[in-house]
Amino acid sequence: NISELVAQFRKKLIGQGHRPADKTEILTRARRHLDLSFKPDDQLDANTLAVINEYRMAPHRFLDARYYRQIERADYRGAPDQLKTFCYYFYQATRKRGFPVYAHTVWRSPQLQRQLKREGKSNLSSGAHQRSAAVDFVHLHHHWEMHRHCWEYLGEIGKNVARTHGIDIEWGGDWEDPYDPAHWELAQWEDLPEIPEDHSTLKLTLNQLHRHAT
Repeated sequence: NISELVAQFRKKLIGQGHRPADKTEILTRARRHLDLSFKPDDQLDANTLAVINEYRMAPHRFLDARYYRQIERADYRGAPDQLKTFCYYFYQATRKRGFPVYAHTVWRSPQLQRQLKREGKSNLSSGAHQRSAAVDFVHLHHHWEMHRHCWEYLGEIGKNVARTHGIDIEWGGDWEDPYDPAHWELAQWEDLPEIPEDHSTLKLTLNQLHRHAT
């Protein structure tokens, strides 16, 4: 619980004679502690870890132009700051673990959504993507073609990001029909208005996402 952790850090820092300027400093330290204490690899058996390692990428490859081009692929028009925050920290968490992903879709046009429903690829004629309240994260090279172990690994990473930053978001990998492990959507997306097609397109770099992150 992030609130309990903040209280613990406040008590610890004051006990050590420190006087943090404000809650933001304590919150930053608490979130860093949560992220460092989250070690999903330690929970995996050797066979599962071997499968996941096949999909990892060498650290220097995260500097490649292709990776940054794919980061800028999604259209964030009208997206809430909570979704941008989730995306930024999900990128950070996966990069740290050598797992290359990119946001394939945030906003999706109503026309394309209706087409996907006709093709049986979606149950909804209007959903979270039309409100820019959802994101589909896929692998840089394999895209949707990943072993289930990898999707579950990303699911754990994403859930930890959500817990750490207080974001109420659902993972499509927890669904049975349809099972949609690339998909993350804000829990209250139905309360948001649809984003019109004539709304300005918004493509964001990693640094720009950081500035939007809360």
